[in-house]
Amino acid sequence: MAASVSLKGCVSIAEMTKRVDEYVRAQALQPHEWVRGFGWDQDTMGDGRFPSRHDLDALNLPNPMVLSRACSHIAVVNSCGLDLLGFTPGCADPHGGKVEREGDTDIPSGIICERALQVVAEFLEKQTTLAMRKKYISSALTSLVQLGLTAVQTNDEKAWDLYEDIAKERGGLPMRVYLTPYYHEIARGTCPAPGSHSGLLSVHRIKILADGSLGAETAALRVPYLHSARCNHKGMLIYSNEEVTSMVRHAHETGYRLEIHVIGDAAAAQVLDALEAAHVPPSARPILTHCQVLGRDLIDRMVAHGAIANVQPQFVTTDSLWVDKRLDDKTKPFSYAWKTLMRSGIVVAGGSDSPIEYPSPLVGIHAAMFRPDCNGKTWHPEECLSFEEAIAIYTTGAAYAAQEEHRIGLLKPGYEADFTVLDRDVSQDPQDSLLKAQVLEVWVHGEQTY
Repeated sequence: MAASVSLKGCVSIAEMTKRVDEYVRAQALQPHEWVRGFGWDQDTMGDGRFPSRHDLDALNLPNPMVLSRACSHIAVVNSCGLDLLGFTPGCADPHGGKVEREGDTDIPSGIICERALQVVAEFLEKQTTLAMRKKYISSALTSLVQLGLTAVQTNDEKAWDLYEDIAKERGGLPMRVYLTPYYHEIARGTCPAPGSHSGLLSVHRIKILADGSLGAETAALRVPYLHSARCNHKGMLIYSNEEVTSMVRHAHETGYRLEIHVIGDAAAAQVLDALEAAHVPPSARPILTHCQVLGRDLIDRMVAHGAIANVQPQFVTTDSLWVDKRLDDKTKPFSYAWKTLMRSGIVVAGGSDSPIEYPSPLVGIHAAMFRPDCNGKTWHPEECLSFEEAIAIYTTGAAYAAQEEHRIGLLKPGYEADFTVLDRDVSQDPQDSLLKAQVLEVWVHGEQTY
């Protein structure tokens, strides 16, 4: 089993390694037991660089370590971990991933990106029992329903049977679970057939990653990142144009709906090209998840393709710290532009990308309305949503994205009666009440689940 340490809020690499050292000793971990960490951000650490294997090796601990950045798109691994994973001098980069090197050498620096993290996940999966996974998933469902959620969309791998077992043991799931496997599960034979349904559990779409994250500078941009340590750096497309088109076509022809991770505008352009080449009609309602950096041309193309924007309003608070340092002035007006998307006729659905952001829908609604930056000021107020619009992206917009707008997302006769009861009217003084409201009850499919 992999131990885990929170690295959120670290202000230096020294603090990060200190937390790891204290955690390993407090947990009395055995030698060679993996240590996992999550949440560091080089922009909030004062070192002016990414951490490296040398920083972790200096702890002189016998444990392999993998510490993920807050975006989960890059991680730093110590030398012991690199050896176990096969990331040794001269190794090839995994397809769709990257093993960063030290200077002009072929020696791994400790930083791994994108699909290279899948190598870690598969390695650690072998050490995690099914009982452990069921325990973690069941605990997560309990926590999420207490926050007022009536549905969750998740990309858990090889998880259909686990959710069915949890439902049987608990007498039913506490919320709707839209399982969205990654594309590679189709070839592995672990992906349920499109339209599979069991109680509140269902599978309708497939997830594809087109690029990385802005914070890690792996999101694919059409113009170079500003102030990057890498000259003329534009991030990375995980797959070639031909590969993305092939995956989109195969998934669509197999009967799955498409959900594609798109953060940079170059990735958005690639995906829209693929939807067109694969003849995916607007009626298929393809979903572009994140849509953080776009352009007027890309928004118009999304409208034409019937693409849904799956956005995470809380990203505004987190990313405002460094977005202006990474994007040029021409790109910014179409970045994190939820209001512009809605006014253009695009259906917008809201989410959290948990564990990247806190999964409370009330916090998300607040962020959509008031767009607080890292200092509490309103970031690009022209993109603030009204109360009605913010509620809509978490209700009717989300239902439309699930192609279930005729039975959930509204309170009206004939619908499924999915709703949350709060201790106050959050339409009154929402800037304050949304963050103070307490969840009293949650009802799903007409039954109280919390």
